[in-house]
Amino acid sequence: MTYEEFENYVTIVKNALDTEIAMSKVIGVNYTPEYTDHLIMAVCTLLEKYFEDDTELISYWMWDLNFGEEFQSGMIHINGKSVEFKTIKDLWEALT
Repeated sequence: MTYEEFENYVTIVKNALDTEIAMSKVIGVNYTPEYTDHLIMAVCTLLEKYFEDDTELISYWMWDLNFGEEFQSGMIHINGKSVEFKTIKDLWEALT
């Protein structure tokens, strides 16, 4: 998998979630179509399997760090070194 392919898959997941959030605000209730959730989780699972992501970095970056938006310097250490973890590129570099 190339970086561009990875970036595209992660962006698709982020855009799907952003659309759900926007729709929820418009209609005033939590808008989460089951099929969207299943597709999002399928993409995440496939990425984790592809990268043999046993430490669940992908899930952590997407869900816990809200696609890197909640990352703060010093939060992540890989092989004893502090790494940046804000962007899709940062996630890619941690996985490859």
